[in-house]
Amino acid sequence: GLAPLQRTVSVSSRPRIVPLLSRRLVHSCTRTIRDDRPRLCTCITSFKMGRSSITIALALSQGHTVAAHMAAGRPVPPDLARAQSQTPSHALSGKGKGPAEVRSVLNGAMEDRHPSVFKACEEFEQTKLDEIASSLEAMASPVMQSIYDKHDDLRSLPVERVRKLRAVEGHDEGHVRDASCAAIATLWSHHLTSAMQEEAKALLHALPLLPSAEREEPHLEDTTQYTCVTGHAGVVGGSDSVGNDNFPDSTLEWPAEVQWNGTGHGPYPFWAGPVTADIDDGAAIQSWWSAKQDSERLDHASCAMSVVGHEDDVPCTHLFVDKNAYYFSQDEEFCCISGTDSLQQSLTAPQTTWMADFTYQGTVDNFETEYYSGTAHNYTLDCSGTAGCGPGNFYIWYLVDTEYRPIEQGEGCQVMPRTSQCASGGSYLYHNYDPATFVSTEIDSGVFAVPEVCQTTTNECYFP
Repeated sequence: GLAPLQRTVSVSSRPRIVPLLSRRLVHSCTRTIRDDRPRLCTCITSFKMGRSSITIALALSQGHTVAAHMAAGRPVPPDLARAQSQTPSHALSGKGKGPAEVRSVLNGAMEDRHPSVFKACEEFEQTKLDEIASSLEAMASPVMQSIYDKHDDLRSLPVERVRKLRAVEGHDEGHVRDASCAAIATLWSHHLTSAMQEEAKALLHALPLLPSAEREEPHLEDTTQYTCVTGHAGVVGGSDSVGNDNFPDSTLEWPAEVQWNGTGHGPYPFWAGPVTADIDDGAAIQSWWSAKQDSERLDHASCAMSVVGHEDDVPCTHLFVDKNAYYFSQDEEFCCISGTDSLQQSLTAPQTTWMADFTYQGTVDNFETEYYSGTAHNYTLDCSGTAGCGPGNFYIWYLVDTEYRPIEQGEGCQVMPRTSQCASGGSYLYHNYDPATFVSTEIDSGVFAVPEVCQTTTNECYFP
């Protein structure tokens, strides 16, 4: 309901901010902004305290504080992992793809994660691109930049490449525009914390995608030619291993194919009916998982096969191939169909980004499993209620170690403390990964072969 306002604000004149800047203020920012929303004015300023360069994004509006904006610029573990990783995630890898295809993949990812924010590079005037780049530079994390400096990473100082291009006599302005869009994409993706990205969206309203055309400047030095496309395609700043399935990566995304061993706790099969299980007792699990083959296999040493119609509780295998799932005894004497593509909810192999919607809950100190003892990062999804996975309380959690290797995954009516009996919501079960065995590998398709007994069975044990 506020009418459009026009105000001029000098940061150095605001009493509550002066003590923060003290004598080390590098410059004050005075600008006039016209805006018809509650945000009265926005000002970005950079200053130095001691040897540390600190960037503050100040949104001087109702309910916003300097402390909140300083916190937004402080990297949390996923931000640091994103900076420390020198290999793109599998979903963003351009290995084996042409430049146009890589640009399409990266642009699609930016549009999917931040709808209505990104627009075609060609829609922006150069003066606007310069303003955006300057704003993002001011909001960039010095900690993330220091990581790039330490490793001579070509994600470092992307706007410098634009400045070098402009210094070349006879440069093409179209190339400058394209290079500016690429530099902005690098700043956004690799220099801003996730929290600061949200601040930037509110401030800037629109950001450019990567340019649609290729940029070739053969007379420039290699570091000036570097773009998002070359980085994700593994052309510059790496080797043939860039863009492969090495683990861990910056987004927690799993490699394309992986094999791991671990220990399962709780009822299994958890979906087929009441199963009595002591949460303190564990049974060995061996698993093979492939995004390339859209398949997963889990071999369990102990299973309540009797609840699905088998005469004995024996070791079992749960196999997912495409949208079909098969639950069978490891001697292949019994099988029931646990999922098909025609079901409303089908059991199937998870995606490489299955944990993407989880919320980072911070660290857990002194976390212990059969294979790990130390600090763990906790990511949890609250799926409670009929609109989620309910009815009742239902949580899914995923914990990784300090190297971002998985150490535990579970689900149930609560995360902690452990319980063998949930009063409402989902059954409580979890498995611990042996992080030393969680390795990227190539899996023979025979691992996911459907046994003959499953091809002919009429037994059904569908996921509800």
